[in-house]
Amino acid sequence: MPVPCAGHRLSPGHGLPLPPTLAESQRAGWCRSSSGIPPSGHRAGNGFCDQDYPAALMGEPIPTLIIDRGGRLDLGAVRRLGRHRVPVHLLLPRGRTNACASRYCAAIHALPPPPTSDQEEEGFVAALVDVAARLADRHGERPVMLFTWERYMLLAARHRERLEPVLHLDLAANEALDRTIDKRRFATHAEAAGLPVPTSMVVSSAQDLDRVRAMALPVFLKPPTNLSWGQLPAKLGITDKGARVQERSRLEELLGAFLTDGRAVIVQEYVEGPDYDHPSIHSYRDPATGRFLAVCTVRRVRVYPAGAGLGCFVVSENLPELVGPSQEAVEAMGITGSSSVQWKRDWRHGWRILEIGPRLSLSMGIGDAVGVNIPLIAYRSLLGQEVETPRQRYGPAWLDLGHDWVSMREYRRNGEWSLARWLWSLRKVRACAFFDPRDPKPWFHQLRYHAAY
Repeated sequence: MPVPCAGHRLSPGHGLPLPPTLAESQRAGWCRSSSGIPPSGHRAGNGFCDQDYPAALMGEPIPTLIIDRGGRLDLGAVRRLGRHRVPVHLLLPRGRTNACASRYCAAIHALPPPPTSDQEEEGFVAALVDVAARLADRHGERPVMLFTWERYMLLAARHRERLEPVLHLDLAANEALDRTIDKRRFATHAEAAGLPVPTSMVVSSAQDLDRVRAMALPVFLKPPTNLSWGQLPAKLGITDKGARVQERSRLEELLGAFLTDGRAVIVQEYVEGPDYDHPSIHSYRDPATGRFLAVCTVRRVRVYPAGAGLGCFVVSENLPELVGPSQEAVEAMGITGSSSVQWKRDWRHGWRILEIGPRLSLSMGIGDAVGVNIPLIAYRSLLGQEVETPRQRYGPAWLDLGHDWVSMREYRRNGEWSLARWLWSLRKVRACAFFDPRDPKPWFHQLRYHAAY
């Protein structure tokens, strides 16, 4: 049997040795085998010296890889999988993140920085293939790769032929990714498919401005993709998700700034209604059969920033009237694997689809609390394991306290939420973005970050 190295601890959840990264091992000091050679991929401080004991023979579960951006979604995915004894390996293009501090993080692998050229992309993909190939060789099975950001999804899609031999990818077909991630193509395809989406126009030159001027206000400005605006939104005082505009002069100002900078903009009919009428339908559709293996229905009751942002207080709710239309929309867009359909009720026209995301979504952090764990279902499906149809529990809530508190300032100003009502709503919370008594280190890491900045 392998012997624990000095200072090492058992891997959380399953007590088995875990592979390493060169950079991590160099920082912490090599754990040497009897031959004096550091075991390939070994993470110092989190396993055994087990160079001579293949993971497949020891019964170690197949790992999941996630390229970690450092956000709430990455940490949520790590916890959803780790609690079910799935070893999660984080791939870091930048520095350490909150998720690295989690007890459920099994190993860390350094990757090159996010690529900005074809040459850098080639090096990035080569490093990713190398990590995956070593793990596949160790386990006798390809590891699973889940995605939390569109940029890495598109990169993986471009290099699918190189990655699929060493990874099980939670990745829809390239055409489906293009027509959902690019909001210009999404608007065109969704309208052609008869989906209930708001009217949208693309502004890419001065010739498009006359059509936009004919639109009724307010409108919502959004980027063609989540990657296309760069740092410009911060300079203009808006979020990178977009902005609600209700004054003609402000609309002209923003459109002029984007066109001057050579950036395209989508001008969308604004869906009137309060933030609490903002449901999300999360699902996993089996790539082999096209069958939906899981559905989780939630309502984004409060968002950050208020009026146009990501969910910061999300409640599990039974929404049967949206399940069928959501599944039809996912099928119409050709999406398989993990996805989310974002809805909002228009007081004039009923339910409208704002967007469809072909990946894991932030609101799935509520998964364990309600019995629908989308990352775990994706993992088991991709490995060909049996997946039982989950039954959702309704009522529990997920909270991102920091962002929720900031949004509450706006909600109190406009009279949508009082402090007493906000406090009463917190009784439903069963899961949080950062705080977790079973996994407290990421929360302390986040507190240190806010204290520093």
